[in-house]
Amino acid sequence: MIQVIKKWFVLLFLVITSCSANDSENDYSNIFSGDEVLISLAEVIDKNDIDCLKRLIGINGPETLNRTGLDGRTLLIWSIQHNKLDSFKVLLESGANPDVQMKNGDAAIHFASAKDSEYLKVLLMHGANPNLVTKKSKNEPAALYIAIGSFDIKKVEMLIAVDANVNQLSNHDYNPLAYAAALSQWEMVFKLIKAGADYKQGNEYGNSFLFTLENIIVDPGTKAFAWREKVIDFLKGEGVEIKVKTN
Repeated sequence: MIQVIKKWFVLLFLVITSCSANDSENDYSNIFSGDEVLISLAEVIDKNDIDCLKRLIGINGPETLNRTGLDGRTLLIWSIQHNKLDSFKVLLESGANPDVQMKNGDAAIHFASAKDSEYLKVLLMHGANPNLVTKKSKNEPAALYIAIGSFDIKKVEMLIAVDANVNQLSNHDYNPLAYAAALSQWEMVFKLIKAGADYKQGNEYGNSFLFTLENIIVDPGTKAFAWREKVIDFLKGEGVEIKVKTN
């Protein structure tokens, strides 16, 4: 029995050391300080060594993937931050929980919404909650805001498709519709309205999205102008009176 235990520890040591890089330590040593298993996993994720990652997960068990670092960060979040898409997919396929939130409320969904759309696509396929709220940013409290701020209509459409809250309020009671309009993202505005965004919702200053629609100047002949016209036509069809400022 003792010989079997010794052989197991030797095997574990060989797997970890054979998978480890000889490079200087990355930030994972600090983030996952005190948890040698997470440090070893982060190291192979950093190398994007998929075979080794799978072996370590097999040895340590999938429950390891949901342990967190000092700030509540998971390996899944760390892989997004460091653009390790292949490892990110393996973590999810191996049972990583996409909804674990850091101490500041950030979750994988928030980081993925700021990255290439493939991260968000894969995350949503594994059941990530699109409506988790982070305390880190009052201006972008949820994934939909972050996707809007990344100027990526594809990510906005993905989130709408999985019932992201299109009326989630941010700082000063702004909603995603007002945020998209302020960034002159009129195609997003159109998609949000069609998805049920409240264009009458007022902020703490008493202004609604309609105030922005009427007063923001958009250059004629641009894509933004064409989409804003679609928004205006749609709202007029709903019986909304709109007086657009022209200069």
